[in-house]
Parts: sequence; C-alpha cells; structure tokens
Amino acid sequence: MSMDKRRIAAAIVKAAIALGLVASFILGLDLSPFSGALKYSLSVLLSAAGLAIGFLLHSLCHETGHAIGAKSRGAKLTFLSIGALDVDLTQKTPKLSFNFKSVYAGGTSFVCNSPIAAPKTLKSSLAGGFIGSLVCLAVCAVGLAFANYYLYYLLFFGSFSALYMLCVNFITADRTYDGAAIGNITEFSSRAALLYIESNLYLGISLSETDFCALNDLCPDRYDNYYDLLRALETGDVLAAKDIADKLISDPETADNEYIAALFEKFFIAAVQNDGDYIDQNFDEFSGYADDSLPYLRALAAYL
Repeated sequence: MSMDKRRIAAAIVKAAIALGLVASFILGLDLSPFSGALKYSLSVLLSAAGLAIGFLLHSLCHETGHAIGAKSRGAKLTFLSIGALDVDLTQKTPKLSFNFKSVYAGGTSFVCNSPIAAPKTLKSSLAGGFIGSLVCLAVCAVGLAFANYYLYYLLFFGSFSALYMLCVNFITADRTYDGAAIGNITEFSSRAALLYIESNLYLGISLSETDFCALNDLCPDRYDNYYDLLRALETGDVLAAKDIADKLISDPETADNEYIAALFEKFFIAAVQNDGDYIDQNFDEFSGYADDSLPYLRALAAYL
C-alpha cells in the first residue's frame, strides 16, 4: 500500500473510531442505574478513565511485545518506556524514573549482541509489538463479556483507545511509527542499519571500523542519519557532514532528538570553521536546546 493510500486509510479508521466512541457513549447511557445530571457526568468520567486505561494498557502490551520479540533473537534491552515511566536497563539493577516533560505512548530500545542479526531482530520486534496490540484488544473484548455499566465504559472505551493506537502505529505512514517499516523496504533497511550501527557502538566498535554496507552489498554509502553524520566528521569529510546535517534539519519527519543532535553538530562545524554568520543566525536556537549531552558540550567548547 502506498504512503498516500495508508494516510487515507488511517484517516478513515480514525473517523470511524471517533463515530464509534460517540455511538458507544450514547448506548451506554441505557445501562446507567442513575438519572439526571449524575447519569451523564458519571458516564463522561468513566469514558475518560476508560480511554486513559486503554492507552496505558496498550502501551504496556505493545512495548512488552516489542521487548519479547527482540529478546527472542538474543537482543539486549537497554531502555523501556510506558507513558511517563522510564526504565533504564543498561545497569544490572533496572533504574526507574518518571519523565513528565516528554510523555508519549512508549518506546523500547535494544541492541544486538550479534550486530549482523539486526534485520531479523527488528522484524521480530515489530511482529511482537503488533501481537502485543492485538493482545490488548483481546483482553478488552473478553472483559466486555462480563461487563456491567461501569466495566462497559472502562473496557469499551479502553478498546477504542487501544484500537486508535493500533491504527496510529501500523496504518499511518508517519516514519516515526512501526507501520512505516512494514512493507517499505527503504524505511526498514534504514532502521535495520541504525540498529546494526548502534549495536556495533555498544560492543565498542567505532564508526570508522563499522562496515555500513555489511547488511546488504547493494546498500547506499550512507542513509543520511545521525550516525552517517558522525562518521563523516570522524573521517574528516566536513562537506558530507554539513550536507547530512542540513538534510536532517530541513526534513519535517526527522525525530526531535535527531534534529537537535544534527543542529548541535552543524553548530560545531560552524564554530570550528569560524562561520560567524551561521553562528549569529542560529545561536539562540542552539542555546535553547542546551543540555549536558556530548554533542552540545563539544559544540559549545568549539564556540568558546
């Protein structure tokens, strides 16, 4: 299915879910043992609670599916996120933390102990995420068989929330979601290459020592991702580094963290080359993303 068709399909499914929510709310009112304002206000509260519960339950099942899929191929989990809960798995004892500044559905990060297995590991993880989403819907469906007024709203609206997330993840054409890598060999190859490179780095293999084409003899020399940018800097190819940074910064589908990292590297190059015009024009944005990451500190040091 083409990207345009997937966008249309996603829009249709989302509209159907919205209509289903309205219809389900109206039908559920007949189950209420209350009357008047209490009948409507309690139904609204239960609906909202159901949507929230469905969202969190889907995130839990979906990310667990990703993790199990990756682990089945021998991968090492490094990070797990469900809503505002972050779990750092890089240490022997998992470290829990809550991040309310950047709350999203969830995420699972892992590396391959055998980097060359990156494509198979990625496929298993994507399949696991899809199965996890279906498990969440199945749990809601089974629960509905025993539902009373309260459970009707909690489980029915929870299933709508899970169905919406399933749509967002696997039907939408947005490159940041799982569905973009399914049926799109270019996007899948790019993600597999990222996983391969990150796995090499985790094992202590530098970018200059990493064969970027090990996964496919016909692959391009670069995928124009952040690691290509770093490799270009490491090998002294400043022109290629600037070109990749410009593409990442100008691409509206570049992930936020990759955009910020590319911005830091572009500023670093400008500082090294004494490009005063670029520095003056972009210093405010550069400073606005200030953090304690290595790319920012290196760029700041070059500037100072």
